[in-house]
Order: sequence, then structure tokens, then C-alpha cells
Amino acid sequence: MMNRVSFGALVVVVFVLVFAVPVVAVAAEAQPHNVAPSKVRVMAAPAPEKVISKAIFNLNPVEDCGDSVTRPYICELGAYQAWFAFDVSGIPPGETIGTIDFTALIENLDSGPVERSIWYSADDSWVGGTCPGTTAGDVLVGTLTQAGLTTSWETFSINMAAHDFDGDLADGTITFMVTGPTDGSHLCGYIDLTESGNVPYITVDTALAGVEVPTAGILGLLLLVVLLSTAGIILLRR
Repeated sequence: MMNRVSFGALVVVVFVLVFAVPVVAVAAEAQPHNVAPSKVRVMAAPAPEKVISKAIFNLNPVEDCGDSVTRPYICELGAYQAWFAFDVSGIPPGETIGTIDFTALIENLDSGPVERSIWYSADDSWVGGTCPGTTAGDVLVGTLTQAGLTTSWETFSINMAAHDFDGDLADGTITFMVTGPTDGSHLCGYIDLTESGNVPYITVDTALAGVEVPTAGILGLLLLVVLLSTAGIILLRR
């Protein structure tokens, strides 16, 4: 039979284990498909005592196009551009988009570093129809610089302040256009489309609005309260 001293020692041990050992909340992750295996995204640890339930969606284009069905040129605005439409209807209602990364295999044909740009387009009506081709994008949402004469998987980190992407969850589609430098320079490269086998994709990181996951401190306090309450009941019955 447990005496008061041994029970007190047990409470101390439990308290130390609960509050001294950090617990990391693991985000639910949707299974990616046709995604480059070398691209692994690591989520930063959330702020203490306020963990928001998060999920990551890796999505391939439902349609992409350019001046080639496999590897179109991306050279300059209004001339050589590639278009990508993504179905985001599978993101559950109530979630908000926190970040978007766009990843694709790009070849730089120039000997020096070249800027590539990505643009958001509000017009999704081209899906299932005619490629927008040289049509201008609506909003510049990201740039990157690729080294000369290289072929590599490149990732645009989308500027979330440039456009409210939560509005696109309503119509279920996001359209991006990728091309060359923002200054209009004719510096060419290729970008691989779905038909090439090197399938581009976006990684959408969401936060479920209003849902907080209990952190280690809160869980530990609740456990300690339960243990002390149980101990009190046992001692009172003796």
C-alpha cells in the first residue's frame, strides 16, 4: 500500500518529467504525389503555449501549358511564359492559407545568374480550354535567381502579402504564371511541365482558424491536478 511519502515522491517525479521534457505538437501532413523526393519541407516549431493545428498539402497542377507540352521556354514577360492551375478544393472549409511554395525543374540557358518571376492570375477560365500564352499575369508574387547554365529544382516562396489567396479557396483554383526577369530582359530557360515527368507542385501550409492544440505546460498541469485530486481522495478514505 502506498504511504504518503512514496506518493509525494511520485508526484515530484511526474511533475519534473512533465515540465522538464519538451513535447512537440506534430502537424498532420497530406500525402504528396508525384513530388520530387529531394524536396522535404520542415516546419518550424510553433510559439510556446499557442499551437495552431496545421496541415500541409502538396498539389500537382490540374493543367499546365506553354509553347511546348513538356518544356516550354520562359524568357521574358509577354512573350515566353508557362501557366499552371492548381485545384485547392480539397483544402477543408475553415482553413486559411499561411504559406505557398511553388517548385519546378528549371533550366537556365544563360551563362550568368538569371532572375525568374512568378505571377498570380485571377482568371482560371483557361483550364480545360486555351492556354493564356502571352497574356499578362495580374500580380507579381515572387522571384528567384538561378545560377548560370544549371538545371535544378527551384522553389518560389510566394509573397502572401501581394494577394489574398484565401479568396481562391472559394472557387477552388489557383493560377500561376512563370516567366523571365521582371525588367523584361530576354534571358531564356526551360521549365518542365507535367508531361515531362518532372511534375511541378505547390506546397500549401494552412492553419485551422480558432483551433488551438494544448501544449506541454497545459497538459502537465492538468495531469498534476488529476494526480493530486486522486491522492486526496485516497488519503481521506484512510
